[in-house]
Amino acid sequence: MNQSAEYYAYVRSMIMAEFPCPPLPVAGSKHEDSSRAILNSHDMISVFMITAMQMNNEQFNAARRARQEALETAYRQQLAKASTFEDIYRAMSSFTQEYIHSYMLHSGDTHVAVLPPEHASVPVRRQILSFTNASAILAGESTTAGDPPGDISDERVRGLIQECAKRIISCV
Repeated sequence: MNQSAEYYAYVRSMIMAEFPCPPLPVAGSKHEDSSRAILNSHDMISVFMITAMQMNNEQFNAARRARQEALETAYRQQLAKASTFEDIYRAMSSFTQEYIHSYMLHSGDTHVAVLPPEHASVPVRRQILSFTNASAILAGESTTAGDPPGDISDERVRGLIQECAKRIISCV
């Protein structure tokens, strides 16, 4: 099935809006010059998601979906047991790494490094804020949308991640 870029963007947006984890900073490299960069985990997942849809390999997609469902169940249970920010972030990091690996045929060949929250670049910090606000809207709650998008401190990032965790746990 040949779908338009608009179709894939629409599907991607709908899925990522309901994704059970905020965007996290991931170490990566730029194709142009192989320089190191801090990427947004949601952007990375989106690329793999669209590639999987375009490949349209039913056997691979069925196995991937089953793995992702199991990962999400285990993640939600782990998150519900988390008692500290470190526990929350460890659960989110592990889930993100494994979720990304679920799109790869040979996940042992690729290392996905989720960085500590203080390594989040300004764009990733803004995306965490945006995701948190979108999650609140979808849950029928008030948002922090009025916050200035400028400087989002490490403490604020930690608070946003904890806010996301509480919302995710409430859906278990």
